[in-house]
Amino acid sequence: MKLYCTEDLQERLEAPLAAGPEPTDPLDCWCAHVASIQGTDVVSVSLTSVRFTVLIWGIRRGHWDSLDARIVQRIREVLTAYQIPLEIIDRYLPEGTVLEKCAAPAGMDPFHTDLEDEDHFLDWGILWEEEEEKDDHSDFQDLQNDANISDMESETNALARDWRTPAANLTALLHQRYGGPIPALELDLTLDMQRYMARRTVVVPASATFWQLHCALQAACRWTNSAMHLFTLPPMGDRQHPLLLSDASALSILTGPDTPSTVEDTARLQDYLQPGDTFSYLYDTRSCWRCTVQVTHSLMVPSAELPFCTACAGIIPSDDLCGVEGALTMQDILANPCHPAYHEFRPLSRRDWFLEDSIEEITQRLHTDALAWQL
Repeated sequence: MKLYCTEDLQERLEAPLAAGPEPTDPLDCWCAHVASIQGTDVVSVSLTSVRFTVLIWGIRRGHWDSLDARIVQRIREVLTAYQIPLEIIDRYLPEGTVLEKCAAPAGMDPFHTDLEDEDHFLDWGILWEEEEEKDDHSDFQDLQNDANISDMESETNALARDWRTPAANLTALLHQRYGGPIPALELDLTLDMQRYMARRTVVVPASATFWQLHCALQAACRWTNSAMHLFTLPPMGDRQHPLLLSDASALSILTGPDTPSTVEDTARLQDYLQPGDTFSYLYDTRSCWRCTVQVTHSLMVPSAELPFCTACAGIIPSDDLCGVEGALTMQDILANPCHPAYHEFRPLSRRDWFLEDSIEEITQRLHTDALAWQL
Protein backbone atom coordinates (compact mmCIF):
# COMPACT_ATOMS: atom_id res chain seq x y z
CA MET A 1 0.00 0.00 0.00
CA LYS A 2 1.30 3.45 -0.90
CA LEU A 3 1.58 6.26 1.62
CA TYR A 4 1.92 9.69 0.02
CA CYS A 5 3.84 11.97 2.42
CA THR A 6 3.65 15.74 2.39
CA GLU A 7 6.78 17.89 2.56
CA ASP A 8 6.24 18.67 6.26
CA LEU A 9 6.12 14.96 7.09
CA GLN A 10 9.19 14.24 4.98
CA GLU A 11 11.08 16.84 7.03
CA ARG A 12 10.07 15.13 10.29
CA LEU A 13 11.08 11.75 8.88
CA GLU A 14 14.37 13.26 7.69
CA ALA A 15 13.96 11.20 4.55
CA PRO A 16 13.34 12.98 1.23
CA LEU A 17 11.18 10.75 -0.93
CA ALA A 18 10.86 10.27 -4.65
CA ALA A 19 7.68 11.53 -6.23
CA GLY A 20 4.97 8.93 -6.35
CA PRO A 21 2.72 8.12 -9.30
CA GLU A 22 -0.71 9.63 -9.61
CA PRO A 23 -3.04 7.32 -7.63
CA THR A 24 -5.43 5.22 -9.67
CA ASP A 25 -6.80 2.89 -6.96
CA PRO A 26 -9.34 4.58 -4.64
CA LEU A 27 -8.26 2.31 -1.77
CA ASP A 28 -4.53 2.87 -2.29
CA CYS A 29 -4.19 6.63 -1.98
CA TRP A 30 -3.58 7.40 1.71
CA CYS A 31 -1.93 10.78 2.21
CA ALA A 32 -0.03 11.55 5.45
CA HIS A 33 0.62 15.00 6.86
CA VAL A 34 1.90 16.35 10.18
CA ALA A 35 0.98 19.54 12.00
CA SER A 36 1.43 20.96 15.47
CA ILE A 37 -1.74 21.62 17.46
CA GLN A 38 -1.25 23.37 20.80
CA GLY A 39 2.36 22.25 20.78
CA THR A 40 1.60 18.59 20.08
CA ASP A 41 2.43 16.81 16.84
CA VAL A 42 -0.60 15.29 15.12
CA VAL A 43 -0.30 13.06 12.06
CA SER A 44 -3.32 12.93 9.77
CA VAL A 45 -3.66 9.99 7.39
CA SER A 46 -6.35 10.61 4.78
CA LEU A 47 -7.85 8.33 2.16
CA THR A 48 -8.27 11.11 -0.32
CA SER A 49 -10.78 9.33 -2.55
CA VAL A 50 -13.45 9.45 0.17
CA ARG A 51 -11.95 12.12 2.50
CA PHE A 52 -11.75 9.66 5.37
CA THR A 53 -9.13 10.74 7.92
CA VAL A 54 -7.50 9.12 10.92
CA LEU A 55 -5.56 11.27 13.39
CA ILE A 56 -2.65 9.97 15.44
CA TRP A 57 -2.16 12.16 18.48
CA GLY A 58 0.94 12.53 20.60
CA ILE A 59 3.77 11.63 18.23
CA ARG A 60 7.09 12.16 19.99
CA ARG A 61 10.69 12.24 18.84
CA GLY A 62 11.30 8.53 19.33
CA HIS A 63 8.10 7.51 17.54
CA TRP A 64 8.99 8.55 14.00
CA ASP A 65 10.99 5.40 13.25
CA SER A 66 7.92 3.25 13.96
CA LEU A 67 5.41 5.52 12.24
CA ASP A 68 4.53 2.91 9.59
CA ALA A 69 3.42 0.37 12.18
CA ARG A 70 1.48 3.03 14.12
CA ILE A 71 -0.37 4.10 10.99
CA VAL A 72 -1.36 0.54 10.09
CA GLN A 73 -2.45 -0.13 13.68
CA ARG A 74 -4.56 3.03 13.88
CA ILE A 75 -6.28 2.48 10.54
CA ARG A 76 -7.18 -1.07 11.59
CA GLU A 77 -8.53 0.22 14.93
CA VAL A 78 -10.66 2.86 13.23
CA LEU A 79 -12.08 0.41 10.68
CA THR A 80 -12.93 -1.96 13.55
CA ALA A 81 -14.72 0.85 15.39
CA TYR A 82 -16.81 1.45 12.27
CA GLN A 83 -18.04 -2.15 12.46
CA ILE A 84 -16.14 -3.32 9.38
CA PRO A 85 -15.69 -7.08 9.87
CA LEU A 86 -12.24 -8.29 10.81
CA GLU A 87 -12.16 -10.58 7.76
CA ILE A 88 -12.43 -7.57 5.43
CA ILE A 89 -9.85 -5.57 7.40
CA ASP A 90 -7.39 -8.47 7.19
CA ARG A 91 -7.89 -8.74 3.43
CA TYR A 92 -7.43 -5.01 2.94
CA LEU A 93 -4.72 -4.18 5.49
CA PRO A 94 -3.15 -7.21 7.18
CA GLU A 95 -1.20 -6.71 10.38
CA GLY A 96 2.43 -6.04 9.56
CA THR A 97 1.66 -4.39 6.22
CA VAL A 98 4.69 -2.51 4.90
CA LEU A 99 3.81 0.94 3.58
CA GLU A 100 5.48 2.15 0.40
CA LYS A 101 6.25 5.79 1.16
CA CYS A 102 6.58 8.36 -1.60
CA ALA A 103 6.22 12.11 -2.00
CA ALA A 104 2.69 13.38 -2.37
CA PRO A 105 1.86 14.96 -5.73
CA ALA A 106 1.09 18.66 -5.66
CA GLY A 107 -2.44 19.36 -4.47
CA MET A 108 -3.00 15.92 -2.99
CA ASP A 109 -3.22 17.07 0.64
CA PRO A 110 -6.87 18.08 1.08
CA PHE A 111 -6.60 18.73 4.83
CA HIS A 112 -3.39 20.72 4.96
CA THR A 113 -5.12 24.05 5.55
CA ASP A 114 -7.81 22.73 7.86
CA LEU A 115 -5.34 20.90 10.08
CA GLU A 116 -3.81 24.20 11.09
CA ASP A 117 -7.27 25.39 12.22
CA GLU A 118 -7.94 23.94 15.67
CA ASP A 119 -11.64 24.78 15.43
CA HIS A 120 -12.25 22.33 12.59
CA PHE A 121 -9.90 19.39 12.99
CA LEU A 122 -12.46 17.52 15.11
CA ASP A 123 -14.93 17.36 12.22
CA TRP A 124 -13.34 14.66 10.06
CA GLY A 125 -13.56 11.43 11.92
CA ILE A 126 -12.20 9.62 14.95
CA LEU A 127 -9.41 10.81 17.20
CA TRP A 128 -7.03 8.14 18.50
CA GLU A 129 -4.58 8.95 21.27
CA GLU A 130 -1.50 6.95 22.14
CA GLU A 131 -2.67 4.73 25.01
CA GLU A 132 0.36 5.35 27.18
CA GLU A 133 -0.05 9.12 26.95
CA LYS A 134 -3.72 9.66 27.76
CA ASP A 135 -2.99 11.32 31.09
CA ASP A 136 -0.70 13.86 29.40
CA HIS A 137 -3.34 15.36 27.10
CA SER A 138 -5.15 18.03 29.08
CA ASP A 139 -5.07 20.15 25.92
CA PHE A 140 -6.94 17.42 24.08
CA GLN A 141 -9.68 17.44 26.73
CA ASP A 142 -9.89 21.23 26.48
CA LEU A 143 -10.41 20.94 22.73
CA GLN A 144 -13.14 18.34 23.28
CA ASN A 145 -14.91 20.71 25.64
CA ASP A 146 -14.46 23.66 23.29
CA ALA A 147 -16.07 21.61 20.51
CA ASN A 148 -19.03 20.82 22.77
CA ILE A 149 -18.62 17.06 22.48
CA SER A 150 -17.84 16.30 26.12
CA ASP A 151 -21.51 15.46 26.73
CA MET A 152 -21.77 12.52 24.34
CA GLU A 153 -25.11 11.35 25.73
CA SER A 154 -27.04 14.24 24.20
CA GLU A 155 -25.15 14.49 20.90
CA THR A 156 -24.22 10.89 20.07
CA ASN A 157 -26.64 10.40 17.21
CA ALA A 158 -25.88 13.78 15.62
CA LEU A 159 -22.15 13.10 15.73
CA ALA A 160 -22.65 9.68 14.22
CA ARG A 161 -24.55 11.19 11.31
CA ASP A 162 -21.91 13.91 10.82
CA TRP A 163 -19.03 11.45 10.85
CA ARG A 164 -20.68 8.68 8.90
CA THR A 165 -20.57 10.18 5.39
CA PRO A 166 -16.88 9.47 4.60
CA ALA A 167 -17.01 6.28 6.65
CA ALA A 168 -20.03 5.03 4.73
CA ASN A 169 -18.24 5.64 1.44
CA LEU A 170 -15.15 3.77 2.63
CA THR A 171 -17.28 0.94 4.01
CA ALA A 172 -19.03 0.58 0.66
CA LEU A 173 -15.70 0.39 -1.20
CA LEU A 174 -14.31 -2.23 1.19
CA HIS A 175 -17.42 -4.39 1.05
CA GLN A 176 -17.53 -4.13 -2.74
CA ARG A 177 -13.94 -5.31 -3.17
CA TYR A 178 -13.27 -7.54 -0.19
CA GLY A 179 -16.75 -8.46 1.00
CA GLY A 180 -18.75 -11.61 0.59
CA PRO A 181 -20.22 -14.11 3.04
CA ILE A 182 -18.47 -14.14 6.41
CA PRO A 183 -19.12 -16.10 9.62
CA ALA A 184 -21.88 -14.64 11.76
CA LEU A 185 -23.75 -15.59 14.93
CA GLU A 186 -27.47 -15.28 15.56
CA LEU A 187 -28.10 -14.29 19.18
CA ASP A 188 -31.46 -14.40 20.95
CA LEU A 189 -31.78 -11.99 23.90
CA THR A 190 -34.59 -12.61 26.40
CA LEU A 191 -35.69 -10.21 29.15
CA ASP A 192 -38.11 -11.69 31.69
CA MET A 193 -40.67 -8.95 32.37
CA GLN A 194 -42.55 -11.28 34.78
CA ARG A 195 -45.84 -10.62 32.95
CA TYR A 196 -44.37 -11.50 29.55
CA MET A 197 -41.07 -12.38 27.88
CA ALA A 198 -39.46 -9.67 25.72
CA ARG A 199 -37.15 -10.95 22.98
CA ARG A 200 -34.76 -9.47 20.47
CA THR A 201 -32.82 -11.55 17.93
CA VAL A 202 -29.79 -10.04 16.21
CA VAL A 203 -27.14 -11.32 13.79
CA VAL A 204 -23.61 -9.99 14.26
CA PRO A 205 -20.19 -10.90 12.81
CA ALA A 206 -18.55 -13.79 14.63
CA SER A 207 -15.40 -11.67 14.71
CA ALA A 208 -17.17 -8.90 16.68
CA THR A 209 -15.89 -8.16 20.17
CA PHE A 210 -18.03 -8.36 23.29
CA TRP A 211 -17.86 -4.56 23.46
CA GLN A 212 -19.42 -4.40 20.00
CA LEU A 213 -22.01 -6.95 21.11
CA HIS A 214 -22.84 -4.80 24.12
CA CYS A 215 -23.42 -1.80 21.83
CA ALA A 216 -25.61 -3.93 19.55
CA LEU A 217 -27.72 -5.21 22.46
CA GLN A 218 -28.16 -1.68 23.80
CA ALA A 219 -29.41 -0.55 20.40
CA ALA A 220 -31.69 -3.59 20.07
CA CYS A 221 -33.27 -2.82 23.45
CA ARG A 222 -33.53 0.93 22.82
CA TRP A 223 -31.37 1.56 25.88
CA THR A 224 -28.94 4.43 26.33
CA ASN A 225 -25.59 2.84 27.24
CA SER A 226 -25.50 4.94 30.39
CA ALA A 227 -24.59 2.41 33.09
CA MET A 228 -22.17 -0.42 33.79
CA HIS A 229 -22.77 -3.81 32.23
CA LEU A 230 -21.41 -7.32 32.64
CA PHE A 231 -21.34 -10.49 30.54
CA THR A 232 -21.12 -13.78 32.43
CA LEU A 233 -20.11 -16.89 30.49
CA PRO A 234 -20.76 -20.20 32.30
CA PRO A 235 -18.06 -22.84 32.86
CA MET A 236 -17.38 -24.72 29.65
CA GLY A 237 -14.66 -27.05 28.40
CA ASP A 238 -11.39 -26.17 30.06
CA ARG A 239 -13.04 -23.20 31.79
CA GLN A 240 -13.99 -24.45 35.26
CA HIS A 241 -15.39 -21.16 36.57
CA PRO A 242 -17.70 -18.47 35.14
CA LEU A 243 -15.90 -15.89 33.03
CA LEU A 244 -16.84 -12.22 33.42
CA LEU A 245 -16.39 -9.74 30.58
CA SER A 246 -16.81 -5.97 30.64
CA ASP A 247 -14.72 -2.83 30.23
CA ALA A 248 -11.66 -2.43 32.45
CA SER A 249 -13.22 0.14 34.80
CA ALA A 250 -16.32 -1.98 35.43
CA LEU A 251 -14.26 -5.12 36.04
CA SER A 252 -12.19 -3.27 38.64
CA ILE A 253 -15.40 -2.49 40.54
CA LEU A 254 -17.49 -5.62 39.97
CA THR A 255 -14.87 -8.36 40.28
CA GLY A 256 -12.29 -9.45 42.81
CA PRO A 257 -8.61 -10.14 42.22
CA ASP A 258 -9.20 -13.91 41.96
CA THR A 259 -12.28 -13.72 39.71
CA PRO A 260 -11.68 -14.96 36.13
CA SER A 261 -12.35 -11.97 33.90
CA THR A 262 -11.44 -10.57 30.48
CA VAL A 263 -11.57 -7.07 29.02
CA GLU A 264 -14.35 -7.14 26.44
CA ASP A 265 -12.86 -4.91 23.74
CA THR A 266 -10.23 -7.52 22.88
CA ALA A 267 -12.39 -10.66 23.32
CA ARG A 268 -14.04 -11.83 20.09
CA LEU A 269 -17.28 -13.81 20.05
CA GLN A 270 -15.87 -16.55 17.82
CA ASP A 271 -13.24 -17.39 20.45
CA TYR A 272 -15.76 -17.91 23.26
CA LEU A 273 -19.15 -18.84 21.78
CA GLN A 274 -20.70 -21.50 19.59
CA PRO A 275 -24.29 -22.45 18.72
CA GLY A 276 -26.20 -23.72 21.74
CA ASP A 277 -24.26 -21.63 24.28
CA THR A 278 -26.21 -19.51 26.75
CA PHE A 279 -24.82 -16.66 28.83
CA SER A 280 -26.12 -13.74 30.89
CA TYR A 281 -26.00 -10.03 30.12
CA LEU A 282 -26.50 -7.64 33.03
CA TYR A 283 -27.08 -3.96 32.31
CA ASP A 284 -27.08 -1.39 35.12
CA THR A 285 -25.94 -3.08 38.31
CA ARG A 286 -28.36 -0.97 40.37
CA SER A 287 -31.50 -1.41 38.31
CA CYS A 288 -30.51 -4.93 37.25
CA TRP A 289 -31.80 -5.37 33.74
CA ARG A 290 -30.76 -9.03 33.62
CA CYS A 291 -31.02 -10.71 30.23
CA THR A 292 -30.35 -14.22 28.97
CA VAL A 293 -28.61 -14.53 25.61
CA GLN A 294 -28.50 -17.74 23.59
CA VAL A 295 -26.41 -18.42 20.51
CA THR A 296 -28.98 -19.99 18.19
CA HIS A 297 -27.18 -20.37 14.86
CA SER A 298 -23.86 -19.98 13.10
CA LEU A 299 -24.37 -18.46 9.63
CA MET A 300 -22.53 -17.25 6.57
CA VAL A 301 -23.88 -13.80 5.77
CA PRO A 302 -22.83 -11.14 3.21
CA SER A 303 -20.68 -8.73 5.16
CA ALA A 304 -22.50 -5.64 3.92
CA GLU A 305 -25.74 -6.77 5.58
CA LEU A 306 -24.35 -7.05 9.11
CA PRO A 307 -25.51 -6.41 11.76
CA PHE A 308 -29.29 -6.81 11.55
CA CYS A 309 -32.34 -7.91 13.52
CA THR A 310 -34.38 -10.98 12.61
CA ALA A 311 -37.10 -11.03 15.30
CA CYS A 312 -38.57 -8.99 18.12
CA ALA A 313 -41.42 -9.62 20.54
CA GLY A 314 -42.67 -7.75 23.58
CA ILE A 315 -42.00 -4.20 24.73
CA ILE A 316 -38.67 -3.54 26.42
CA PRO A 317 -39.11 -0.50 28.68
CA SER A 318 -36.83 2.51 28.77
CA ASP A 319 -33.82 2.12 31.04
CA ASP A 320 -34.97 5.30 32.84
CA LEU A 321 -37.43 3.11 34.75
CA CYS A 322 -34.94 1.43 37.09
CA GLY A 323 -35.30 -2.20 36.16
CA VAL A 324 -38.17 -4.62 35.68
CA GLU A 325 -39.78 -3.84 39.05
CA GLY A 326 -39.70 -0.11 38.35
CA ALA A 327 -41.18 -0.62 34.88
CA LEU A 328 -44.03 -2.79 36.21
CA THR A 329 -44.78 -0.24 38.92
CA MET A 330 -44.94 2.54 36.35
CA GLN A 331 -47.23 0.47 34.11
CA ASP A 332 -49.61 -0.04 37.04
CA ILE A 333 -49.60 3.68 37.85
CA LEU A 334 -50.29 4.78 34.28
CA ALA A 335 -53.04 2.18 33.85
CA ASN A 336 -54.95 3.32 36.96
CA PRO A 337 -56.27 6.92 36.99
CA CYS A 338 -57.23 6.39 40.64
CA HIS A 339 -53.65 5.66 41.69
CA PRO A 340 -52.30 8.39 44.01
CA ALA A 341 -49.29 8.93 41.75
CA TYR A 342 -51.20 8.87 38.44
CA HIS A 343 -51.45 12.65 38.01
CA GLU A 344 -47.80 13.06 38.97
CA PHE A 345 -46.45 10.68 36.35
CA ARG A 346 -49.06 10.89 33.60
CA PRO A 347 -47.55 14.11 32.10
CA LEU A 348 -44.16 12.36 31.96
CA SER A 349 -45.43 9.28 30.14
CA ARG A 350 -44.72 10.90 26.80
CA ARG A 351 -41.02 10.26 27.42
CA ASP A 352 -41.26 7.06 25.40
CA TRP A 353 -40.99 4.75 28.37
CA PHE A 354 -42.94 1.99 26.64
CA LEU A 355 -42.59 1.84 22.87
CA GLU A 356 -43.51 -0.85 20.38
CA ASP A 357 -40.55 -1.89 18.25
CA SER A 358 -40.09 -3.36 14.80
CA ILE A 359 -37.38 -5.38 13.08
CA GLU A 360 -36.71 -2.51 10.69
CA GLU A 361 -36.35 0.06 13.50
CA ILE A 362 -33.98 -2.18 15.44
CA THR A 363 -31.82 -2.82 12.37
CA GLN A 364 -31.65 0.92 11.76
CA ARG A 365 -30.48 1.53 15.33
CA LEU A 366 -27.85 -1.16 14.94
CA HIS A 367 -26.32 1.01 12.21
CA THR A 368 -26.67 4.36 14.03
CA ASP A 369 -26.78 4.21 17.83
CA ALA A 370 -24.58 1.12 18.15
CA LEU A 371 -21.99 2.61 15.79
CA ALA A 372 -21.97 5.98 17.58
CA TRP A 373 -21.30 4.36 20.97
CA GLN A 374 -18.35 2.47 19.51
CA LEU A 375 -16.76 5.72 18.33
